[in-house]
Amino acid sequence: MEKVVGNPNEASTWQLNSIENYIRYDVTTLMENYRKSIVGTPEPIQYIMLGCTHFPFESDRIEKAFARLRSYRDSNGQLPYQALIAEKIQIVNPAQLTAKDLFRQLFLQRLMSKADPNSGSQKHQIYLSVPNPAQVVASALEQGWLTFDFKYGRSAGEYSSEHTKVVPLEPSLLPASSVSLLKSYAPNVCKLIGL
Repeated sequence: MEKVVGNPNEASTWQLNSIENYIRYDVTTLMENYRKSIVGTPEPIQYIMLGCTHFPFESDRIEKAFARLRSYRDSNGQLPYQALIAEKIQIVNPAQLTAKDLFRQLFLQRLMSKADPNSGSQKHQIYLSVPNPAQVVASALEQGWLTFDFKYGRSAGEYSSEHTKVVPLEPSLLPASSVSLLKSYAPNVCKLIGL
C-alpha cells in the first residue's frame, strides 16, 4: 500500500494517492458515519450497491476493505465495526441490470442498430465524461485524471449546473494511465476503439 501524500504535520495537505487508499478511506468514512448514526441495536450492512461505472473494476478491493474494517481492533482491543458489517457482504452491480434493461427497451422500441451488411460488423459509439469547460474549474485534470478538488469540491444533489460533459471517446484523448487501465480491465473496449 502506498502512503498518503502531503505534509505529515498539516492534515489539510494530505491526499490519497492510490485506489486502495481511496477505497479504504471511503469505506471507513461510510462505516464511521453509520456507526455514529445508530440508535438502538445496529443492523449489519449485508449488501453494497456499486453506484459508479468504475466500481465493478474494484469490487474485490471494496469487499476486502469491508472485511479488513470488520476485523479492525482499536487501541482498547475493541472491534468497533464488527457488529456493523455482516461476515459476508454481497456486492450488487446495478450496471448489469441497467444494461439488460437498456437492451430490452431498445429491442422493444425497435431502436437496435443494424449491422452494415457490407462490413460484417456493427458500428460502436463509446463516450466518456470530461470536466465541463463552461464551468469555472481551475485545473480539473491532473496527470490525466480529475483532481481531488474537482471530484470532492462539488455539492451532492446540485443539479443546477453541469460539472461534466459527455463526449465521444477518441483514443487520442486518453492519457497513458487510462489506456493502461482499459487494456487491463476492458480489452474488448480497446478493440472497439482501435487501441
